Amino acid sequence: MRKTPHRLRQILACAVIGAGMLLGHAGEGHAQSTTLSQALYSKNGGGSSWWGNGGGSGGGFVTVNPDKGDLLVLGAGAVTLFNFKDDESTAGQFRFEYRPNESLWILRPFGGFEVSTEGSTYLYGGLLADVMLGKRVYVMPNAALGWYTQGGGRDLGYPLEFRSGLEVGWRFDGGWRAGVAMHHLSNANIADKNPGVEEVSLNVSMPLTSVLSLAH
Repeated sequence: MRKTPHRLRQILACAVIGAGMLLGHAGEGHAQSTTLSQALYSKNGGGSSWWGNGGGSGGGFVTVNPDKGDLLVLGAGAVTLFNFKDDESTAGQFRFEYRPNESLWILRPFGGFEVSTEGSTYLYGGLLADVMLGKRVYVMPNAALGWYTQGGGRDLGYPLEFRSGLEVGWRFDGGWRAGVAMHHLSNANIADKNPGVEEVSLNVSMPLTSVLSLAH
């Protein structure tokens, strides 16, 4: 197995767990839209903190799960970015993802489907941490488990594949978003062969209510 993607996967997995541990503490006793500064403020006995003064809802810099509705995600990008074999090249990729308005601790579930221009597919589900930095920038570490079919793409060694990654982007008024996501797929060495694969995409996230209103 390649060391660099393996190390990257470990870092991303730790980021998801670390974000859950840190931000989940701030989410105790709060509604789904949770502000970390409020928790830090109360812990400091009413004193100020780096995150903000905690003086009200949404008053802090870091906010978890800001959206109160379901999101639909459309993505387009490329797969097989590194470690080419002689008969390989970068392929196009398209993604559809559904992020329901549900919370598991401070994490949100999601599910989706990817297909490449070479005919490979990936059906998956997992958990993400939706973290807002200020009012516009969001950071979304995520991890998923899914079923991969090779088609004409890379042989990943086993149908069951783990996906870890990070999405960073901009949230517009009305809840629409645009972001860049990068992921690594691997079977985590449950098979003798584990070449892994990297993918990058541009994702557009749309509130389900907005999509339904457009349909009418």
